[in-house]
Amino acid sequence: DIVWKLMTISPLACGICINAAGWLAHRNVYKFGEEAVVDMAEEKRLFVAGIDSQSYAPFVKCPVLMLVATSDVYADADRAYDTYVRINKEQFATIHYSIGYGGTIDANGAKNADMFMDKYLKERQIFIARPLSVAFEDEGEEELCAVVSSDGEGESVSEVVYFAEDNMDAHSREWIKCAQSRTGKEGQKEFYLPLFNGTENAFAFAQAEYSSGFTVSSKITFKKVEKHYKNTAQHSKILYDMHENGEFFVPVNYSDTVLGGCFWTDEEGIPVKAEGYGQIAGMSCTRGLKTYRIAQRRFAPEERSMLHVSAYCDTNCYLDISVTKKDADGNHEIYTCSVFIAGGGKWKNLVLPAQNFKSSSGSLASFCDCSALQFVDEDKNRFIVTNILWI
Repeated sequence: DIVWKLMTISPLACGICINAAGWLAHRNVYKFGEEAVVDMAEEKRLFVAGIDSQSYAPFVKCPVLMLVATSDVYADADRAYDTYVRINKEQFATIHYSIGYGGTIDANGAKNADMFMDKYLKERQIFIARPLSVAFEDEGEEELCAVVSSDGEGESVSEVVYFAEDNMDAHSREWIKCAQSRTGKEGQKEFYLPLFNGTENAFAFAQAEYSSGFTVSSKITFKKVEKHYKNTAQHSKILYDMHENGEFFVPVNYSDTVLGGCFWTDEEGIPVKAEGYGQIAGMSCTRGLKTYRIAQRRFAPEERSMLHVSAYCDTNCYLDISVTKKDADGNHEIYTCSVFIAGGGKWKNLVLPAQNFKSSSGSLASFCDCSALQFVDEDKNRFIVTNILWI
């Protein structure tokens, strides 16, 4: 946030803002929620004018790169683009979102920062792209698409759309990667969005990599789904099995590998697919596994659902299985069930009722309305989990 202030008064060559997009006065007020308007008391108006970064964006005096981790609990990814569009139009500016690394910036974001400084500090001839444009488009009663277009400058090597459903809380969404479906008019790219049958809210943003190596994003756009589409996905009790790539898992404990508290540097700490007994595959990560999938309506549990997990570990370990749920005050509370896993042998099938998960305030009554599920071995033993489902 300090960078925003400096860019208005100092002769800087460029500025890179990391997980700092302002709107701190709007924390816990979702941009696309029913209560998106904040009641601005006098002290809040003073805070917005004097501290919040979006108030400084119109007055910056140098090029700006915004790097935002979609799941950072302090940076509101939904509002980040609102700050971007406020940036002084006389200055070049662009934005990149990172997915899947907790609250940290991914390798593409780190590369973007290097290239941005190479261009504006070392005056190298490097192409830096502006954000893409993305919009929802109805294909009759059949399907919902995201249509992506660029400003026509530069040559993109690849483009992708990330799509999410229902969850108004930006940092706990599961973003689904969608491949291009077809090319539309005037070179626009169309991406089919696999909506769940009961989805009420849809979110999407686009990301493209250019031949220079720079990666750029679009705004996060929103649509209220008010009709039924024929090509929709059905509810699933299976959160994960061996047939999925598991890209929606993120590491839990990564603070010891993060450069400056924000850049992810250790590729070994990324969740990977691994084989356990009988060549059955599952997901593994020595720094723990976390997914926001249980917050999605298409994977939601029922009131009396129990959690089934198949686990494998090379050596004896205690696997801490946790879920996150908001309390009455809106604070995130973690409920944990610790399970002993004997090393080697066959897969251990665990069936866990909600009451087995406990916090300082008591036992969990139900898995409904939980926002995250995670698996951690504090001793960093290698474990694998698969066949995660509700029964």
